[in-house]
Amino acid sequence: MRTLLCDADIPDPVITAINALKIPAVSVKSIPGTADNDAKVVDVANTLDAIIITLDRDYTSQPLFAAMVQKGAKIVRLRPSKCEPYEVIENIASMIIKNHREWQKLLSDSAGVISCSSNGNRLRNLEEFPWYKK
Repeated sequence: MRTLLCDADIPDPVITAINALKIPAVSVKSIPGTADNDAKVVDVANTLDAIIITLDRDYTSQPLFAAMVQKGAKIVRLRPSKCEPYEVIENIASMIIKNHREWQKLLSDSAGVISCSSNGNRLRNLEEFPWYKK
């Protein structure tokens, strides 16, 4: 099972909860040199053969994700439902717990980005990004 490399926007209590369930996860905050350095995060993820987990903020991150996938990254963008602030940690942890096995399968053969929401998982390979050219 691949390690889940959680971006800095994944709350620490989520990582603690999923580790308690024997789902291997680590925060980029615990790895020196990864703060504000996406290239280093990709290098670490590729070295660990890990899946990068991040929260989806908006569509401006798509070019960044495409560049990361081009370097071999396997990424899951969590798109949690709107909820009360006190439910955020539970909502994010629940998404990871329910879907991590499917992510392992979907990203077993190649790099890509999975968008995960309450409606399910959608995998996009590099060729599916509109601006990608070989």
